[in-house]
Amino acid sequence: MTLPFEKTFGGMAIGFRLLSPSDSAALVDFYEHLSRETRMKRFQVDTSRVSPERVQEHARSLCELVPHQHVAVVASHQGALVGVARFAREKSRYNVAEMAVVVRDDYQNMGIGSQLMELARELAVADGIEHFYALVLASNQRLLNFLKRVSLHIETHSSQGQTEVFARISPSAGPLPPPEEVHPGELRPDRSFFKKMFDWV
Repeated sequence: MTLPFEKTFGGMAIGFRLLSPSDSAALVDFYEHLSRETRMKRFQVDTSRVSPERVQEHARSLCELVPHQHVAVVASHQGALVGVARFAREKSRYNVAEMAVVVRDDYQNMGIGSQLMELARELAVADGIEHFYALVLASNQRLLNFLKRVSLHIETHSSQGQTEVFARISPSAGPLPPPEEVHPGELRPDRSFFKKMFDWV
């Protein structure tokens, strides 16, 4: 699909477009409308002690996208952001990208998250990305289901309450390239983007 466009969900016209540098205030508002449970599933840390200034700082950072490296698609309703899907390309494995998606609680279970995931997949494949990677809470079945819907093949590895997900998203994808060797307990260098971005506390 060509962005931007509108589609009806639950009788509401939801707009889909790329995130822009001017969206930082809207991103803060979006974050403030997420429940504690949804924030925990998305960021995997307790964000209740994060100051408003810190939230604004990270919102500005998230809007500073680098073409072909960081891409974000948003869903909006009546001017407010209600969902975001983004991916960040790994540096050492150019055909692999770390991805994440979150939808406001009052707009969940409508199909908006699935649409965001499909748009992210289309943009990624068009830019040469063949595999999505995500590190999610093992209890985050919603995101796991999203990935299964847009993937041709999926592998999961669970440990200590977290699940690593490797999803093949391109029909022409070859085998998943091996990651750089790391010591036990360390994040792989190119997989630390979202960990660093949301390491707020």
